[in-house]
Amino acid sequence: MKTQPRRSDILVLGGGMAGISSAIAASKSGATVQLVDTLPCLGGNVSEGFQHPLDLPYSTNTPFFR
Repeated sequence: MKTQPRRSDILVLGGGMAGISSAIAASKSGATVQLVDTLPCLGGNVSEGFQHPLDLPYSTNTPFFR
């Protein structure tokens, strides 16, 4: 996939709650904003796309973990 370079006034790294809030505030003030995140969905640690290692099967959440 070939991408085209784009210029923006502000680059926000991280699509968590703080990143989304700062991107919205900057765009409302008239700046051109790019929001970049490593996950495929926005929301950070509170999104459905993020899975904590303790939530995986056979992790320390199991009752018989040793």
